[in-house]
Amino acid sequence: PESDFYNASDGFYNITLPGTAQGTKILLIAVAQKGNQIYLDFKNITINSGAPREMNFTVMPALGMLNNWQLDKATPPSAPKQTVNITTKFVQFSFVNESNASMNGSNIHVEVEFEYSDLTFSIMDDPENGFAKFPVAQGANITVFAFAPESAPRKTEFENTQNNSYNVTVYSFGIKDPQGNQINAPIEIAFYAVNNTLCDRPYPNASCSLKPAENASHFNPFRLVFGGGRMSMRMTDQQHGIVVHYVNVDLLASGPPDVLFDDQPNETTDATKWDAVWRFGSMGPEVYDFVIVGVRLDEDVDFAAPVNFKIDKLYDENWNVVYNGSGSIPDEYSDFNSSLFNMSQCNTTDQMSIITGNAFCYVNISDGLLWFKIPHFSGVGSLVSSVTKGNVTAEAESDAITCMPNCSFEVNVTNKNWTIAQSLHNITINTIKDSGLGTLKYVKIYWWNESGSAWTLLGENNTIQINYNLTFYNSSNSSTIHRYKFEVNKTNNKGVVLNLTYSIFSPIVSLPLQIELQCVENWSCGDWSDCEDGVQTRECTDLNKCGTENNKPETERSCTVSGGRRSSGGTAPITEYSVGEGEASKYVGLKRGGKVKFKIKGKGHTAKVDKVFSDHVVLIIESDPIGVELYVNETKRVDVDADGTDDIEITLHKIESVKAYMTFTLLGVEAAEEGEEEKVTEEKEQEKAEEEEEVVEVVTPEEKKEIREKAINKAVIGIVIGIIALIFVLILFVLGKKRK
Repeated sequence: PESDFYNASDGFYNITLPGTAQGTKILLIAVAQKGNQIYLDFKNITINSGAPREMNFTVMPALGMLNNWQLDKATPPSAPKQTVNITTKFVQFSFVNESNASMNGSNIHVEVEFEYSDLTFSIMDDPENGFAKFPVAQGANITVFAFAPESAPRKTEFENTQNNSYNVTVYSFGIKDPQGNQINAPIEIAFYAVNNTLCDRPYPNASCSLKPAENASHFNPFRLVFGGGRMSMRMTDQQHGIVVHYVNVDLLASGPPDVLFDDQPNETTDATKWDAVWRFGSMGPEVYDFVIVGVRLDEDVDFAAPVNFKIDKLYDENWNVVYNGSGSIPDEYSDFNSSLFNMSQCNTTDQMSIITGNAFCYVNISDGLLWFKIPHFSGVGSLVSSVTKGNVTAEAESDAITCMPNCSFEVNVTNKNWTIAQSLHNITINTIKDSGLGTLKYVKIYWWNESGSAWTLLGENNTIQINYNLTFYNSSNSSTIHRYKFEVNKTNNKGVVLNLTYSIFSPIVSLPLQIELQCVENWSCGDWSDCEDGVQTRECTDLNKCGTENNKPETERSCTVSGGRRSSGGTAPITEYSVGEGEASKYVGLKRGGKVKFKIKGKGHTAKVDKVFSDHVVLIIESDPIGVELYVNETKRVDVDADGTDDIEITLHKIESVKAYMTFTLLGVEAAEEGEEEKVTEEKEQEKAEEEEEVVEVVTPEEKKEIREKAINKAVIGIVIGIIALIFVLILFVLGKKRK
């Protein structure tokens, strides 16, 4: 108006503005310049008719680039139109698609919300060249809402602005994960009439369908926008069982809203506990009334047990946690019921309970889907907690217990099945010997009485426990583990395998356990005997009389007789023979460990007596080990060097005193000289070897003792005879003197 007065020198302005009795809302923008710096301030006022008011502007530095702001000048209606240019700064908001290309030419509607410390207001624009400019003072919090028919609505926030320009990315409609990656799963999109009673619920009535469900890959949002109007939209991830139902979507404002969600929950389990967290969100503004979300629970969840739900976390548009259950809830989520952030049990009978507000979640046991309703999800983390389908388990502290002859052990019984814990049960504990050398005298069974902190005797063997409470297992509470103690008494130390069966009736559960009641062998051994033909023996006794020889020490071992040692006045026992060059055969007598050395084509070999039995012997021919088993009067030929030709012939003649008498014959070997002297018959060779063995035979300690006793007896007899002879001579001598 012509009465407006401006005094640029002191900054006083007298302005007349129209007002109404109901009040007129006006946004005042003050632009000031000092030197090269532009300053801004904003006032949102309501003017009523009445007395003048006075207000002060506190300006802040403006952001952006200098530009002229052309405004219509206030003139009387009859006067020609006039404009005025104001030099100020503008921040440019450029709109780009996912490929970072400008959206020039797109029909974009932009709403920008400015938040200052004492003021919040919005400015709208419909740019055609892909960008919009707005006056912005330093430090403002800005929220940009972008709507385009061919894209999903986009909401972008800029806090504490300091830059001269910003890019806003407008995404095409799609179903993605929180990282922005396309979910490669069959997604169905369906549209329903808006009706909270029949349509906008977990399972809409069939009559609500406005458009048959179609695969998201064939969906054209631009075509839908031209249809216009309000409707509810549902997106279903058929593979992962996730449903997002937008209620009363405004499709005249833009394309349908996008949706971001985890196609797989972040699951954690602890014993019977099952927790799962899903994240849901949208990059767009709320162009809908509210959202219904459905998630499929794990197949291991016990639906007979309570299922609990809460909103666990809230996120910003970059999926940074802004609320984790503590502190104040961000203003953006002020429309959420505060009880949603506390764990509550889900309804399992009425799907409308989440619509009416009688419950915060609903579980359909038949298909395993959990449903909840929220005002919106800029970024929501939902936590579902339940228990898994578990069983009753019994576990002994060990499956092998030392028991000589008495012992005790404990068995822990754990119930991980929620249904079983809801009623009392009758239990039978049966114990019976399965196998073993020992004999059971009795088995006493005790149960741990938690309230009395003491063991209570049930009885012996087949024991029944009436109306027993199998408390549901909770890993944080030790009382949920039921303890039993078994006291065993045997008639001796010998081992027993005990079968234990823990049986529950209604429902029938039978848990078998097998406990080995062991006897620990305790062997005591005497001294080793003298070395006889390369073998020493000893006696060993199990002091615990277990009746087993699992850990019995060795009672026989190989040995070597030192040179020069003699036994029974003869030479040392022969434990090793050699078939020399030119010898066609060798007759030997060897015990276990004895050896025969020979050469085949210049290469040395050794035949070792490995085992000696009453009727046969086992030899090992060493080089490339070959086992030979011979029975008495049996002859075998052996190809030692594996050239296809037998090299040696071995005959077992007899076995006496654990000694094998054999003849080793080298095949194809001719004697060095011919003549009668070298035609020694086998009988003479055998005779010679047996004579030789008579010299080298080693006596046992008992034989040595017997020889010593015989020698002592002979000596005593000799002395007695000598004394008698001496007495006889003395008598003759005395008688002779008397005659003289």
